[in-house]
Amino acid sequence: MNYTAAKKSIQVLVSKKGTKVVIASHLHQALGIPMFKFNRNVSKWIKDVYAFEDDIRMPKEFKDYGERKFEFGKQKDYYLSLELARLICLQVDADSKVKLALAKHLATIEYSNGTIPLFSQRRAKTPRRIKKKMNISSHKSNGVQLGLW
Repeated sequence: MNYTAAKKSIQVLVSKKGTKVVIASHLHQALGIPMFKFNRNVSKWIKDVYAFEDDIRMPKEFKDYGERKFEFGKQKDYYLSLELARLICLQVDADSKVKLALAKHLATIEYSNGTIPLFSQRRAKTPRRIKKKMNISSHKSNGVQLGLW
């Protein structure tokens, strides 16, 4: 799956409190992982340790994820916060181009209030220094030999 198709398959939902979430099955499908691995992957995602902005920790229920209930069937699905979904994208074993593009896409949605996340801020490039060519054979060292061995 290419990036544009993956981007279209991710649907961002907003709760009454303003929390932006994605559905775990949509994220799984966008990453191009086969669906027979869904239950195993989701349980691993919820029990894994991530570097959240506030701390390095496991995801907390009702803060980072919540169960999505269906009227019929026993299939489990989850709502994932945008931060958790972004961290999952960067950590999962999938096509690197798709997961990087999805992580950037989720970050732009997450930080759509005008603030720029730290990892996407660009630093000013330092000017390159011109190194002088030196003839090593004509260079005499005045160094002191240390008796280390």
